[in-house]
Amino acid sequence: MKVKDVISGVLTVILWIAFLSLFAQQPQIEISLANSLGINIPFPREYDDVIKLPSGDLQFYKMTTANGSIQITKFQYLRQSNTLTEVVQIGSITGIEGTAHKEISTQRFGKYYVIYQFPRYDPQGLVVIRLDANDLEYRIIDETQFSSDFIGWSRIY
Repeated sequence: MKVKDVISGVLTVILWIAFLSLFAQQPQIEISLANSLGINIPFPREYDDVIKLPSGDLQFYKMTTANGSIQITKFQYLRQSNTLTEVVQIGSITGIEGTAHKEISTQRFGKYYVIYQFPRYDPQGLVVIRLDANDLEYRIIDETQFSSDFIGWSRIY
């Protein structure tokens, strides 16, 4: 056996021991809640739609559906000052036949998109909503016939 082969074998064993010892260590994780802020809202999960704005602030939305309308309110968590803003009403969407049902939502490029189907069973139309930090835009699509088996969340990607 050559000296080169022996040295190569010893180095291989040393590397395996080092590799195995790294994975055998217990992970050292430390979690601190020193900078957390409690959000006390009278009704749990009342504001369950939230987006992160480009500034790093969080914007919470509440969408309340009723027969023929959707009411939208919001408040913000301001990261810089670690405070919450007051709840304000953004707007109201009317002209919907029946009560709308939320199908899908997503956030893209600082904007929040929500699609509602109305009415919930035997759908007659869709409401497409776009929200950002200050604006509400929407479109009611009711000029299209849907089949009675139409399920919006499975068709919208």
